[in-house]
This record gives sequence, structure tokens and C-alpha cells, in this order.
Amino acid sequence: MQMTNPNTPVGNNVDDAGRRNRRSAAPGRLPLLFVLVFGLAAGRLQADVTLFVAPEKTGSGSGQTAADAARWTAPEFWKSVAAALKQEPVTVQFAPGVYNVRHNPATRKGTGLDITRPGHEKNLLTLRGAPDFATVLQRDPNDPRDAGSTNFATLMQIRRPRNLRITGLRFAGETPIAYGLQLREAQDVTIDHCRFVDMPGVRYGATGVNGSTSCNITWEDCHFENVGTEISAHMIYNGNGASNITIRNCTFINVPGDFIRFRNGGRNMLIENCSFLMPEVKTPIDYPFISMPLFNSRDPRSTDPEVTRRPFEYFANHITIRNNTFTRQSAPKAGGRAVVLMFHNSYFSPPGVELLFNREDIAQFQAMPDAEAREWLQKRTGIDTAAVTLENNRVNRNTLDRVVYESWPNGADPQRYPDAEYKNLFDLTRLVHRR
Repeated sequence: MQMTNPNTPVGNNVDDAGRRNRRSAAPGRLPLLFVLVFGLAAGRLQADVTLFVAPEKTGSGSGQTAADAARWTAPEFWKSVAAALKQEPVTVQFAPGVYNVRHNPATRKGTGLDITRPGHEKNLLTLRGAPDFATVLQRDPNDPRDAGSTNFATLMQIRRPRNLRITGLRFAGETPIAYGLQLREAQDVTIDHCRFVDMPGVRYGATGVNGSTSCNITWEDCHFENVGTEISAHMIYNGNGASNITIRNCTFINVPGDFIRFRNGGRNMLIENCSFLMPEVKTPIDYPFISMPLFNSRDPRSTDPEVTRRPFEYFANHITIRNNTFTRQSAPKAGGRAVVLMFHNSYFSPPGVELLFNREDIAQFQAMPDAEAREWLQKRTGIDTAAVTLENNRVNRNTLDRVVYESWPNGADPQRYPDAEYKNLFDLTRLVHRR
């Protein structure tokens, strides 16, 4: 998403209107009136208010000045932000310091920022960290370090934001968290110049967006390094229909799982001008830099209410990966997964597609001409390889500049899908668009 500077008047349409008015106006009068009116309008556009937060409130805690900073999670403060946004753009300035998120055993939730519907259709809301990344959000190092499901917190969770910019924050910490920054059902959001560094406790994502109404989300000029210790950890985890996602000019270093993940639906993903570095691989198998996985644990034949509550998952489509650098320091392990992009399905096939392939299927597919294979694959899986673009990427000798498909059957149904026949990985690279 391209952000509009609220301090810069948007002039093209006004200039066109001005030229039309000048042609019909009396000389010397209406043009001057137009300039005066436009000047007043521009003044209103330039208006901006800055409010202040800190780890704990200071002074009166009103947030009106740095000396009276509000506690960063105070509900009454965020109500005042919403009220101010109805009139003008708002910047929430985070004071320097460490913002510790603690575990609350009573609620089984963390004490991080969890806000709903921040933002405004016209007026931009900016969450700004202190200079030099001196605003640090982390899980309290004194909290429990066990990885039980009740012990995961999210440092900053923003639900249904609109017209939002997050800039200059640092997310860190060793204690377990689900996410550093997670967006849900988000629209028109930019995260720029943020750092996600030294976060071994990440369970799912340093950051990510979720939800079918999420669209126009951009990560730009962000740095990710040393995220997670388990293969479930990713640097950016997007899921469940999030669309129009741009990841640009970012640096990614060292994560055990996929670096970037687009799970279950969504369209129009762009990764460009980024740098990816995987040091020594310590997992039993390689993981791709970018993945588009499905985890269909719902058996379509089941009538069990517990099972039928689970949604079916389908592949995302339309992804462009261009002008990036992918580097691995370890030699690829057996299996062919040290690749730029991988489509993956585990367990069952949802209605309308067949996502599992046996050896005969793969042999048939590999013998087809490209056009026929592309059509056959799309009809069978929903993957449109013509909408996958690899352009001008640079890889080192330990990385395979490939797009692959991997299917894993449901181990609980060996008669229908015997592992020896159905657990397969095969190459799609010849079918994608390359420049």
C-alpha cells in the first residue's frame, strides 16, 4: 500500500478543477477566491495531533504530553485516540523503554496491547517508536518459559485496523509468545522500519496478518533476525484469505521454519527487493524460504460435529517474487525442499479439488506438455502456475531456484493413502512465469 503523507495536500484533481473554473470565471476574482479556499482546506489537511504513551503512565496519564504519557494499554487512552481521529490524523508516540508483556494466569492471556477498530477512513493513525529503536516490546523475561498452549501471549494484537501505520518499533524477547505483532481483519496498513530481532520464543510468527477481509498490507524496510527455535516459527505468517500483501526492502536472517508463509487463500502477494539468509540448518530437513501451505485436518467424509466445525483450506494464488537474494550457508539436505517457493498440503483433500498425488499421477503430469500440465494442475489443485512469477532473483549454490509441490497424506488413513505411494514432492518450475 502506498501511504499518503497527511501533511501533503493532494493537488491533481483540485488543479484540474481550478483550470476549469478559471476558464469560466471573471478575471481576477474567482481564481483568488479559489486560492483562498484551497489554502484553508490545505491547512486542515496539515493538522495533526500527537499523543503519548509509555510502559506506565507518567504525570496525569492523559497522553496529551510526553510528561503526561498514558499507559500504553490503557483502554480510556485508545478511546481518546478514536475520538481525535474523527477530526484529524493522529500519531501515538511511544516513549523509549522496555514494554514488558506479562502472563495473566487468571485469564490465560498476556497483558500486551490488544485493541479493536483503531483507525479512520480518511485520517491516518500512526504508531511511532522512539528514535534508534529505543521502544522495545517483549515478553517479560520473568514469566514462565514452558511452551504450554496457555502460556503464549501476543505482544501487540490489532483487530480490524484501518488506515494505520506502525513505524520504528522493536519486538524482542526470549520468553514464549504466539506473535510479536499480529493484525486481524486489517485494511490499509503499513509496517515500516520495525525490527523483529532475537525472538527465540516465537511460536507462530514474529508478525503476520489473518482474515479474509484483510487487504492492502505492506511490510517495508523491516529487519528480522533470530526468530523462533521450533519449525512452527516464521518471520511473517499470513493466513486465511489475507490479500494484496506487499513485502518490500526487508532483511530476513535465521528462522527454523519457512521465512514467509501464506496459508489458506488470499490473492496478490508481492515479495521484492528483500534479502534472505539461512545460516546452518539444524532441523532434520530443509524448509523453503517462502511457502503456501494447507493443513486440511478435516475429513470430508466425517459427520463428527467436532470435525465438521473445522474449515476447509484452499491454496492462495497470484504471487510475484522478484529482485530478491536467497542464501543458504548449509548444503541442501536430501528431499529437494531447499527452494524459493513451495506449495504444500497435509492430510485430506477438501471438496472440489484433489491435493494428494501418487506416483502414477506424478508420472502422468511430468509427461504432459506445459500448457496441458498447467491446466490439469489448476483443475486438480486450484494452483494457477501462470500467476506465479519468479523474476530476477539471485540464489547461491545451496539454494534451488525452484517452485515445488509437496503432498503428505493422512497417516490415520493408510489404506486410502499409503505413505509409500502418496508422500511426494515434485517440481513445478517449468510451469511458472519467469523473467
